[in-house]
Amino acid sequence: MTTTRTAARHAAPLLVALLCALPCAGLVPPADAALKPRPLTFHTGFNGFPAWTADGRQVLFSSGREAQVRRNCLWITSADTDTAAQFTYGIWDDSWPAVSPDGRSVLYMSIQQGQNNIWQKRMDADSAWAVTDPRHVNLFPKWFKDGRRILYVSERDTLQGIYVRDIATGAETCLFRSREVIYHPVLSPDESEVFFSSAMSRVNFDIYRLPVTGGRPQPWSQMPGFEMCPVFTPDRSHLLWAAADEKGIYHLWVAPLESALKGHRIEMDLPSSYYPAFSPDGKWLAFCSKDETGGVDIWIAPWPPGEAGAP
Repeated sequence: MTTTRTAARHAAPLLVALLCALPCAGLVPPADAALKPRPLTFHTGFNGFPAWTADGRQVLFSSGREAQVRRNCLWITSADTDTAAQFTYGIWDDSWPAVSPDGRSVLYMSIQQGQNNIWQKRMDADSAWAVTDPRHVNLFPKWFKDGRRILYVSERDTLQGIYVRDIATGAETCLFRSREVIYHPVLSPDESEVFFSSAMSRVNFDIYRLPVTGGRPQPWSQMPGFEMCPVFTPDRSHLLWAAADEKGIYHLWVAPLESALKGHRIEMDLPSSYYPAFSPDGKWLAFCSKDETGGVDIWIAPWPPGEAGAP
């Protein structure tokens, strides 16, 4: 008995080491795996910029489904099916929602003051207020984990920059400024870097990375077509983004963080895919797809690839 227990005690660490050395199956789809999405919205026109609520049960998005308004407002729907209810109202465009880490409020872009500015609205109330300076064009808000600071793009004196702002005090830090357009900044999971899309070194837009302390951005991906909207996969080891093919049609790609050259296109039975957003538990991927008629809807797929279902 003693010999058996001793052998088991010595074998246990080896078994753990072997299991840890195995790849985490399914965290990122292999090149031959296809996502199996289902439509979440069913509406003529544009339905885009999906953002999950903190509990993963609902999805916020921008849509122009109110025909009499002819503007894109924010809507919220169950992640099970299209039960959308209007979330913001007005005769201006609201877009690009970002739910706070505590789930109590949402940031979004709005042109209600004549140009894009970043606004904040509580999830359970109708009142909303501007959190950035309306004298500038302010775009693409993202929350830090502390729920106090935000990351965004701001255009000032003909230069676009990536800024960090404390929404309680108004204190700001500029990480980087450029004469080129900057799109879709996102924080790395440890909040040490910012990844974004820009055309700083080529005609096409590429994905760049920048320390959150500031400095000079470095190119991460330089594919032939336009690249945009990077997000991190739930296991934090890969980046997911949209890249245009030779016809200008966007498709989702995924690559390990150490090299975009090791990436591959994510296969699915849809004509296009872009604006990805992972659910808080990492089990679902929402994204947009544009059909042959020009309509844009939100689709949802299990992550890792598997049978379609309801969250």
